[in-house]
Amino acid sequence: MIGCAGGSRGGASSSTDVVRTLRLVKSPAEIAYVRRAVELEIQSLEAMLAAAKPGAFEGDIAAAGAGPILAGGGDPPPSGPVLGLGDRALLVRSATGYRHLDPIDQLTMEFAASYRHYCACLMRTIAVGAANATQRDMFEVTREALAAMTEAARPGRPLGEIDDAHRRVYDAAGFGHARMAACGYSLGALYRPTWMDVPPMLYSGNPLPAAPGMVLFLHAILIDAACNLAMSLGYTILVTPTGAEVLSRIEPAYTLMI
Repeated sequence: MIGCAGGSRGGASSSTDVVRTLRLVKSPAEIAYVRRAVELEIQSLEAMLAAAKPGAFEGDIAAAGAGPILAGGGDPPPSGPVLGLGDRALLVRSATGYRHLDPIDQLTMEFAASYRHYCACLMRTIAVGAANATQRDMFEVTREALAAMTEAARPGRPLGEIDDAHRRVYDAAGFGHARMAACGYSLGALYRPTWMDVPPMLYSGNPLPAAPGMVLFLHAILIDAACNLAMSLGYTILVTPTGAEVLSRIEPAYTLMI
């Protein structure tokens, strides 16, 4: 219906993962640092969105995003930001050689803000200039997938159920070929070269129960190579005694599609 226009990674059960297991559930003081990192990441996203206009230089977009984090007392992020224009919007990895946005383009942004080295992450793909019908379809199902993943992040339930929800939505909509095999991971106090505090990863079959105080980055990503289109949404959540609190507080609406 849509046309073109390992090992110890989850259960944290080995002896080498003892410290990481202890780090999974955050104290109130740690959560306060994460919340401050979230405030900085929102300011960073807003600055990058304002800079992402047709003809803009990727380097200027990255610089715009770094300013609010550093000016707000944050730390240089452990990695990124990961920016990808055009074909590289499908890469979901860092690449060298920034370029200028075309009049009609797509830009994937994945980045972390860090405060006292506690990280919070956001991810967005935006259509620059105009969004075609396929991108809008991809956006709607991605928003639905992220909502289902958030609903599945409930205390006492296996973390694998978050990815089960991710797969269920995408597969039912005919996007099983374009989704990823996992949909997120734990966040914490991180240093270079990565903001990923893994294990655990969020993959189907991970039996580790969610627990209040866990901070997770949920990402819903479509990579449609045949159509050369990408779409992604991601944000940071806190597992609570009753469910999940979305910390990022930015509604992933069409306002993010320029």
